[in-house]
Amino acid sequence: RSMRHIKQNKSMNIRISVKLVTIVFLCNCLSSCKGQVNKAKIESEVNTSDRGLSGGKETPEPMIFPDFRNQIAETVRVMFHDSRGTYWFGTHGVTYKLVKDSLIRIDELKSKSGGIVIARAIKEDIHGKIWFGHTDGISYIDGEKIVCLDESDGLISNDVWNLTADSKGNIWVCTMKGVSKFDGRNFTHIELPEGEIDTTIGVSGTKAVHHVLEDSKGRIWFSTNAGLFIKDNHDLHAITAKDGFKSNFVGKVIENRKGEFMICASKGLYLYKD
Repeated sequence: RSMRHIKQNKSMNIRISVKLVTIVFLCNCLSSCKGQVNKAKIESEVNTSDRGLSGGKETPEPMIFPDFRNQIAETVRVMFHDSRGTYWFGTHGVTYKLVKDSLIRIDELKSKSGGIVIARAIKEDIHGKIWFGHTDGISYIDGEKIVCLDESDGLISNDVWNLTADSKGNIWVCTMKGVSKFDGRNFTHIELPEGEIDTTIGVSGTKAVHHVLEDSKGRIWFSTNAGLFIKDNHDLHAITAKDGFKSNFVGKVIENRKGEFMICASKGLYLYKD
């Protein structure tokens, strides 16, 4: 009887194990199906949103380059799509542009001394001119040539990390030593409060300006290591940790369609209503 009892228990355990495995398998299938449905729903919403932003036009098919042995660079720091449909890629050492199916090297993008530069920002101004911010100042395409501007021309620092082209034709240049405005002829340095060094990242400075935004009212926003500063004509307003930030290290600001501002900082994302 004891042997028969043991066999019955083993048989029951096997049946229970089979049931558990079946239940787990079905749950995984249902979860996977649900995940696929949710993913399809999200992709559908994203595609619908993209079509709405493009005026009802179909979103173009993405370009996929599966051969990683034949890539343009291991590190691509910046990408930009200009008003003519050209894609620009800034890499460590070489900048490229993609025109239809042709990938073209921009070998002329160099420092004044002819050295290799690393493009960190690419923007287009109101006249359709393409600008580059890099490790040796800024450059722009002028017809068949590229003109480089640096500290010898009045730029506050050659260590450029970002660019912004505003509606008046000015180019705002963000560097590790502050921000300069170029009006097409001269550089003007904008005095901003000095902050602290952000020890959580590899490159930081007390005068670093990470991003400049021109909002829908024409005001200029500066994202710095001392907080966020808004230039309204000749007035400068500050938003810092005293106003609710958990950190004064502000990386970037964007304005949404409601006129509200999304602010990303080292300790959180904030919504600011004017």
